[in-house]
Amino acid sequence: MSKLEPVSQAIDEFLALCISKSVNSVVVALSGGVDSLSLLHSLHHRIKQSSHTISLSAVYIDHQLQAGSEQWAEQNRQFCESLEVAFEAVKVDVDKSTASLEKAARTARYQALSHFIADEYTCLVTGQHLNDQAETFLLQLLRGAGSKGLSAMPGWTEFSKGFLARPLIDIPRATLEAYCQSHGLEPIEDPTNSDTDIRRNFIRHQVLPLIEEKWPQAVKTIAAASDIQAENQQLLNELAAIDFENCFDARMDALLLDPIKQLSPGRVRNLLRYWLDACGADMPSQAVLEQIQLQMLDAKEDANPKIELANGSIRRFRDALYWVKDTVQDYSELKLKWPANSDLTLNSQLLIPLQWLKQNYPHLVGKELMVRGRQGGERIRFEKSQQSISLKNYLQEQAVPPWFRAQVLLLEDGNEICAVYCGSFK
Repeated sequence: MSKLEPVSQAIDEFLALCISKSVNSVVVALSGGVDSLSLLHSLHHRIKQSSHTISLSAVYIDHQLQAGSEQWAEQNRQFCESLEVAFEAVKVDVDKSTASLEKAARTARYQALSHFIADEYTCLVTGQHLNDQAETFLLQLLRGAGSKGLSAMPGWTEFSKGFLARPLIDIPRATLEAYCQSHGLEPIEDPTNSDTDIRRNFIRHQVLPLIEEKWPQAVKTIAAASDIQAENQQLLNELAAIDFENCFDARMDALLLDPIKQLSPGRVRNLLRYWLDACGADMPSQAVLEQIQLQMLDAKEDANPKIELANGSIRRFRDALYWVKDTVQDYSELKLKWPANSDLTLNSQLLIPLQWLKQNYPHLVGKELMVRGRQGGERIRFEKSQQSISLKNYLQEQAVPPWFRAQVLLLEDGNEICAVYCGSFK
């Protein structure tokens, strides 16, 4: 049996999956390396032999980090022209000040690639293979990652408006190298791939070869372990979803502490990871999660602790946990006229839905109102026959968290505040 058979077999299985999901356009993320080169070449030939019509194109992302990147773009262009495959090169700007240049480059790359996946009938394909799977597992293991970080890269997943697939994820690098050699393909050699000061390269060139001397099937075994971790993570996610449903208050957009305190410590940390991931927060370490438990769950009842993370903070207020983004909207300087006969919007953003006014202050519908932000010291009178009350006291009674009060909108009728819009907190 030919060593090349696994590549063709993997591509055939991928194409069958495309057909079953009505995918009719495949976009290859082409770096020109041994993996993406063999991927594009095999896809081109297997699609030509298929009775189904599937369009094939390739995109080269130039991170502008290597002196030869423009030359590589041209080399990839020529290769695509030889196959009569549509090609496009895209330059991206990578944040070089970040702690992880590899992560910043990956973020920029996938953001650029997402623009090519315009609908549910389009699939992006990347060239990750079995060795990549094993290397990633070891990298994450040495970083102290949990099940999520140790989980295998999926072979098929949703991406942008369509899908992302890794058809070669079960194929060893050696098989892809043999494929390229057999077909006379000349992969691009990125000089940084041999730099063992880069941790992934150190694992690739130093650690894994040494392990394989004693355990020849190590790459396959490690990749299998990552598959098991992916299953474990799925179970943890299902458990967290159950706990989230029991502990999350949608009206407050917060986690309630009373039901959380009924959970075991490990289950609490699992719920916190699930919640923070849903909020788009950078995942904290195990040590930080333990601090969240200590400071947030065990704090005094009247305490309002705050834990800063990379892109926001976790805050406790009145027996609930809130995720607060760094970029919170401040309406304190806002001042708008509102005829109150349709939704109030600003720069195409919904500020106050008319339905809210109809439900809470029907007597104000259709009136010429002034909407402004909170300055401090205001008083409010809901009915002309009532005494005015302090807005500060009202917000406290409504359990509006202190950090949210700059987003409160005040409705004036005849220079008197007669209604308060507190968003999700009212």
